[in-house]
Amino acid sequence: LNTYYTKIDNMLQWIPNNTGTWEAQNLKTVDIKGAEFDIQYQFTLNKNQFNIQATYAYTNSQDSQLKKQLIYTPFNKFTGQIGYQYKKFAAAIQSVYNGAVFTTANNSASSKIEAYALINTNVQYHFGKKFKQSLIFEIKNITDVNYENVIKRPMPGRNFNIQLITKF
Repeated sequence: LNTYYTKIDNMLQWIPNNTGTWEAQNLKTVDIKGAEFDIQYQFTLNKNQFNIQATYAYTNSQDSQLKKQLIYTPFNKFTGQIGYQYKKFAAAIQSVYNGAVFTTANNSASSKIEAYALINTNVQYHFGKKFKQSLIFEIKNITDVNYENVIKRPMPGRNFNIQLITKF
């Protein structure tokens, strides 16, 4: 568990202008307070290894003058993952929740990007003696959720990723 409070004078924040170009803006004072919680549990059953992890963050990050949440800063964010490993094989499923964010300094309801939740999964195979290698297959956004991190910039739907990693 981690709690924090920070007061920043003359904070620079990048904000999109009317043309969509991002420019630096000086915010006089910003108050940031919040808490983060992380829990992990690992256990082995015969030669099967299991890992359970969850992380939650609450962030209240306000422009002291406007008393409004900073743009693109969610109040709530959660991740959870369950992993499994047996010898050289591993698999995991992950859930990500990102709370709603505002895209304008006045926090108007019309400027809100709605919260979203994603589910991702991966399968891995580790091999090699002289060089350690991993073959990883991922499916991201399994449920094909439509979402945005930045206004009017949609993120990909269900997508696949294959990686081959070699460590010398």
